[in-house]
Amino acid sequence: MRTPERRKAVSIGRPQASLRIDELGLTLAEAKTLLSGLQARITDVQIRDITQHSNPAPAAIDCGN
Repeated sequence: MRTPERRKAVSIGRPQASLRIDELGLTLAEAKTLLSGLQARITDVQIRDITQHSNPAPAAIDCGN
């Protein structure tokens, strides 16, 4: 079993001094940014895993030509 990796996928910055109770949670734009970053990272890891664990392409077949 592979050891889990930790990487920063996305960062959402807000000025902390201005946070109010009605500003807690994510805005729709922030949620979309977060989801997009996560999807890109997951896709990268899946592609890496598939290419590392797949069989190499078979050698060309010599047809005697």
